[in-house]
Amino acid sequence: MFVDLNGRRIFFDVDGEKFAPDGPVLREKPTLIAIHGAPGISDHAALKPWFKALRDDMQIIYLDLPGAGRSDALSDPSHYSLELWADYVAAFSAARSCAFLPGTAFFRLARSFLAITPAASS
Repeated sequence: MFVDLNGRRIFFDVDGEKFAPDGPVLREKPTLIAIHGAPGISDHAALKPWFKALRDDMQIIYLDLPGAGRSDALSDPSHYSLELWADYVAAFSAARSCAFLPGTAFFRLARSFLAITPAASS
């Protein structure tokens, strides 16, 4: 699926349902956003085998940030930065209450995301 963020088409894929039967009611499951490694050399597909066991307990959203997977690239590669990607994660999750689990190359992205998202850091 695609979403338009900051003028770019950003691809994401979803594993697991948002709601699960719990007796006579539906229980909302937490949502996890999983992010790939660096732009141009990876996409979300590499993460799927690692996270598929979690889909019964949570909804997993695999997000291809600009320059990765099926998402639009930036016209000037020198503009890629952890801060830019943190902005895209924040824009994507603005309307959601999502956990954030960076790929192996993005622990600094998590810090950037927390720094620009006051509610997430409190």
